[in-house]
Amino acid sequence: MYAVLDQISHENNIQFSLFPDTPTNLSKGLSSGKYDLIYSLRPYTTDNVLFKSTDFLENHLQIALPINHPLAMKPQLSFSDLKNETFILLDRDKSPIIVDNVLSQGIKNGYNLKANYYVKNLSQGLSMTALGNGLAFLYSAMNDGQLEKQYRIKIKDLTDNFGNQNIVIAMKRSVDNALIGSIFEKIIDTKK
Repeated sequence: MYAVLDQISHENNIQFSLFPDTPTNLSKGLSSGKYDLIYSLRPYTTDNVLFKSTDFLENHLQIALPINHPLAMKPQLSFSDLKNETFILLDRDKSPIIVDNVLSQGIKNGYNLKANYYVKNLSQGLSMTALGNGLAFLYSAMNDGQLEKQYRIKIKDLTDNFGNQNIVIAMKRSVDNALIGSIFEKIIDTKK
């Protein structure tokens, strides 16, 4: 994302301001005009007819485990493997669709997820995982390849992912500024 924005910035003499926010707030901000373009999770943009969006980055669910956890040795994991585990979940107000989907995936596999802790961000969840307080869900787009080493944990893909959780770029369909539409199209073109 940063490389694409840097390229567009230099080619068009544009300066971008980036603001991290929750998926819910990003969608609200795009609707209200607070944001011109957003990168968010697909479920937060797909159903809004006011948004034009396209996939930017493939993204799937993963699970973080303490480094010596018995499941860390398995080559693949599914939700059914997690039946007897305790979890560290993101606060529901940070990403309600994702939390609800994870909970429903447990139910679909015959159990209710047991969450002992709710956290505000990924680093808090991974730190608690490293200390053996439970397993934490994360997305592949969050995993820069350094998290296992940084937190002394193991991260495994879940084989039975649900729905499209890809990272998308989105803009409002009815935007008065032609430059925003042009930037949106340039970002899409650089991903091809």
